[in-house]
Amino acid sequence: KKGRDGKPAVVEEKKEYVAYPKGVFVKLAGVGGTATMPNIKDHYTKYGNVKFVEYKEGETDACIRFETPEEAAEAVKGEEAAGTDFGGAVAVVTLLGGEEEDAKLEDIKQRQLTKIARGGDH
Repeated sequence: KKGRDGKPAVVEEKKEYVAYPKGVFVKLAGVGGTATMPNIKDHYTKYGNVKFVEYKEGETDACIRFETPEEAAEAVKGEEAAGTDFGGAVAVVTLLGGEEEDAKLEDIKQRQLTKIARGGDH
């Protein structure tokens, strides 16, 4: 399709909010003080496609978002047996659920809608 000046028209993609399914978030409680986001992500990729790790160095909790609920469940199952040390402590690994999961999904939705309203990454 061409614009009025005869040059190809620029078509902008309309960004839309896409909701994450429930069951994709894994919570780590009791992470040691010397853990890093990269070593958490690297460790959990053996269970599936890690889409995002929410962790600030020095904090004791982390949240990992997997691509599918099956991958998240596999991570919890695998870590129950493994008891992996992160930064000097063995974190308790659970699926995020209930009100805590609902709050996480709503927070992500609001941040994405705000980003879309601003026109993307600007």
